[in-house]
Amino acid sequence: MLVEVHPDVAQVLAGPDHGYLEEIEKRLQKRIIIKARGSFSIEDFELRSPGQKAIEHSESRPRGTRANGAVAAARKSGRRL
Repeated sequence: MLVEVHPDVAQVLAGPDHGYLEEIEKRLQKRIIIKARGSFSIEDFELRSPGQKAIEHSESRPRGTRANGAVAAARKSGRRL
């Protein structure tokens, strides 16, 4: 699973305290790769299988528009951006 987000969000998600990602990987039995995308606003995200079209993106937004999905996800997990 590839998760593309703003560089600041990527830094939080893949930072030194990323044990929660390992737990999610075990539950899903899938590897999660965090990728920074400089063209995204801090609210934007995209989920995909590597090499495939997006599975999910910022609250089903059309490409190029803004939403608050990544920030909401980070807040739900207790992380601060």
